[in-house]
Amino acid sequence: MRIPFYLFSLIFFPLIVACSSPTEPVDREPYITGIITEIENNNILIEEDPTVNEPLEPGGTKIRLTVSDETKLFMQDSSGSLSKINFTDLELNHEVKGWAEGAITDSYPQQGLAEQIILLR
Repeated sequence: MRIPFYLFSLIFFPLIVACSSPTEPVDREPYITGIITEIENNNILIEEDPTVNEPLEPGGTKIRLTVSDETKLFMQDSSGSLSKINFTDLELNHEVKGWAEGAITDSYPQQGLAEQIILLR
């Protein structure tokens, strides 16, 4: 007995999507480690050192990351273990690591799409 393609798609497509949910952490160095200094809508501004206002000075990296439903959000405890969190768990003055995906604008602060954010505790 052959299963029609549309029936096969209805059964297996949701399984494929469910298996690709953002649960595994990114395994590479973060784009930035810094402090959240602004939260507006679905954007966070991360500043390497909020007291530095020149992009070429040490600690001058700043990036505004747009957080989407695909962004992986975790909290890392003192033992290094990760647990999933929600966007609402991010607050001003929290220290985070941020990963960007795709193109990053060459502005100051830079802008990009957040691939992963890890809240450091």
